Amino acid sequence: MIMLNWSKYPNFRLHELACRCGCGAVDMQPEPMRILQSLRNVIGPLNPTSGFRCEAHNTNVSTVSPPGNSPHVGGWAVDIACADSHLRWLIVTELIELGVQRIGIGKDFIHFDCDPTKTKRLIWVY
Repeated sequence: MIMLNWSKYPNFRLHELACRCGCGAVDMQPEPMRILQSLRNVIGPLNPTSGFRCEAHNTNVSTVSPPGNSPHVGGWAVDIACADSHLRWLIVTELIELGVQRIGIGKDFIHFDCDPTKTKRLIWVY
C-alpha cells in the first residue's frame, strides 16, 4: 500500500479517489494525484468520478480486457466528470501541457493515467 501525504493535494479528499464499491480502498500513486492537483490549480474545481478500484469492482465496471489490467487497479488513473465541450477542451489541453501521455475521452468524463507499463502517446474515445 502506498502512503500518500494528502496535504500535498489540498483540494481532494481520500474518499473522492477511493474505490466506489464501498470497500474503501484508495491506493493511489503520487503521480496522478500530483497531476490532478495541478489540473485543479489551473482549471478550478473538478469532480473525480473514479480513482483507485479494487479488482472486484474493476471487473464489474472496466472496459479494459482483462479487467485486472486497468490502470485504475494500480492507482495510476483518474476519471474526471466533464459535462460540456469547453471544460473537456480545458482539461485535455492542460493534461497535455502537464505531460500526460494517456487520455481517454468519454461523453461525460475524461480519463487520464500515468501507468508506466502502458503504451504512451495515446488519446482514445469511449
